[in-house]
Amino acid sequence: MKKELFVGVFLALLLTASFFNIHYIGKLTDDVRQRVDHAVSCAEAENWGEAEKKAEEAIAIWTGRDTFTHLVLRHSEIEAATESLYALAQQIYSRDKGAAKGAGQAASARLASIADIERVRLGSIF
Repeated sequence: MKKELFVGVFLALLLTASFFNIHYIGKLTDDVRQRVDHAVSCAEAENWGEAEKKAEEAIAIWTGRDTFTHLVLRHSEIEAATESLYALAQQIYSRDKGAAKGAGQAASARLASIADIERVRLGSIF
């Protein structure tokens, strides 16, 4: 009976950790995407100082969670998202409004993809 209880508690713990992970990844990607979108809107308005600030904040938030993301996400996803954020910052530093918009859309799509991959669906269970 103790073994079954232990297994049940362990499975409940794993399930709880999984839902925490899904929630945290969703929140992290949403926070970074908000800053990316704000950086793009500032770049479109040619408010380059604020655009730089928001792009740098997005990079800082994303890279600040490296320990967690390297534990729960594939490294290729992490690298692609990081590269897209730096590409956005590069286009903002070069003051290229059109390229900044494209880089921002690419970064936002990459982050949305990460959040979508982590969601629980019947196909991911069975």
